[in-house]
Amino acid sequence: MALIYSATGSLDGYVAEADGGFDFAAPDAELHDFVNQVFSTAGTILIGRRSYELMDYWDTADLSGDIPAEEAEFARLWRGVDKVVHSTTLDAVHHPRTRLEHSFDPEAVRDLVASAGRDVFIGGAELAGVAMRAGLVDDVWTFLVPTVIGGGAPMFAAGTRASLELVEQRRFASGTVGMHYRVAH
Repeated sequence: MALIYSATGSLDGYVAEADGGFDFAAPDAELHDFVNQVFSTAGTILIGRRSYELMDYWDTADLSGDIPAEEAEFARLWRGVDKVVHSTTLDAVHHPRTRLEHSFDPEAVRDLVASAGRDVFIGGAELAGVAMRAGLVDDVWTFLVPTVIGGGAPMFAAGTRASLELVEQRRFASGTVGMHYRVAH
């Protein structure tokens, strides 16, 4: 199994604007379907507090029945994975299949990935940066949308350095480009 960092961002490498907004990166149906395929290999996701709060929507998004099929599928996939939230500020998490860790222990993550029956994903640039600096990340999926926003939250945390080998690329009708890389350890 692999530890996979996946992020969608602007062409200039930001996952959110300076004010935290990320409407520029909203996927269309084609991209959402593909992201669902990528994420369908996940058994666990490691996320930070901001990502946990952002992704809260997906725990119940499909229960009203008012969303497109590809979004409902992502919501089902999201509920079906174990979530490990890494946060020094949260006191508790409130969703099933979710646990809280107050510190990031690289050895515990290494053991989790080694014993996992499915891939482990990691979300959030800061948390992924810690994992990359510890040599834990195996694969990276980036989805670059054809928009330049000029600043905000970077796709890769400051101080993150990795050599990557392109495994696969895909262009979507929207102009978004998906790239799958293997990390050279």
